[in-house]
Amino acid sequence: MTSSTIKSQSARGRLKHVAASAALWLCLVLPSAYVIQRFLGTTILVIYFVVTAIVLAVLPFLKFQVSERRARLFAVLTFAALIALFAIVYPIANTHQPYVGSDDDDALNLAVRSLLHGHYPYYQRTYLDNLIHALPGALIIAAPFVLLGTSALQNLFWFGLLVFVLRRELAETFAALRWFLVMLLLSPVVIHQLVSGTEHVSNAIYAMLTLWWLIRARDKTLPAILWGVALSSRANFLFLIPLAFGWLGKRYGWKNSVKWMGLTSITFAAITLPFYFYDPAGFAPLDAGRRLTRFEYLLPHAAVVITASMALLSIALGLLPMKSRASLWLRCALVQAFPVIVGTLLGGGLLYLAYSTMFLPFGVLAAATHEKDCSPDSD
Repeated sequence: MTSSTIKSQSARGRLKHVAASAALWLCLVLPSAYVIQRFLGTTILVIYFVVTAIVLAVLPFLKFQVSERRARLFAVLTFAALIALFAIVYPIANTHQPYVGSDDDDALNLAVRSLLHGHYPYYQRTYLDNLIHALPGALIIAAPFVLLGTSALQNLFWFGLLVFVLRRELAETFAALRWFLVMLLLSPVVIHQLVSGTEHVSNAIYAMLTLWWLIRARDKTLPAILWGVALSSRANFLFLIPLAFGWLGKRYGWKNSVKWMGLTSITFAAITLPFYFYDPAGFAPLDAGRRLTRFEYLLPHAAVVITASMALLSIALGLLPMKSRASLWLRCALVQAFPVIVGTLLGGGLLYLAYSTMFLPFGVLAAATHEKDCSPDSD
């Protein structure tokens, strides 16, 4: 191998490292931009951008040797701190006053309780007079936590399951905890949603983790069904299907991929459509479409154009080769980021960037698995 070839490969490696760090930086800072600017101001927001970039630049060089036993202790202490934080701050934030806390948990609580009493859940409104925008799958997933007291509890559960999956991927508890803390500390919106009861990050986590189970499981029937339940939480996650179809088709055959995605799609339809056909005019999740139609004064037929473009992007990325799981998670993040970036550029502002929570977990898992793939110990 010539010296020029070695230099070329080294340059490509550095470029890939910079690109991966930049992608992770965007996944971390964009979801938190609105929260930081709202509570701390523009100056702190700029400082946050710079500090996060510096931390991510030095992160690959911060290697610690921590025993498995000690790492598990750190993990327990971390979640004990999160539980204590939730127990103290959530009751203070959950005061049902405008601009204090969030009505996201109340929306799920109202809808689930209405459903458990045999009533149509989408006639309910929150204390802020907001409609119930979550699809039926989100109500099913939130139901056990509502029975325990509040849907806000699910954040702790899904955070824990995310660490478990990171542990399975990275084979070390400390490595898993390290990446979880990167998300927790470098994207403050995660803590904000924990203490306010908002489940957007958790929603993205369970959409991602059920897909993770699907691509990892030997028997994919149950994971395919459960992923269909998870997709019936918010419509934007449906655009992950072409990516999963491409990944599975290239590895297990297109016939099997059609079968598994068929199970997922049938499950989604079986859960979602009965609620729609019961009262199409009262099916409140359709109201969420206004998040795109608001841009039609700038882009005619904005909702159709953005939705179709998102679908084409997902199909194109699903057809391209995916050499590693990291590439799958990165493409999931790109597809989920597309409408957020377009909406922001069309004038949605920092508030619209708050929807970046829908791709935050995908970006973190992509970065974690990419680092594992690039490590000297990787197979």
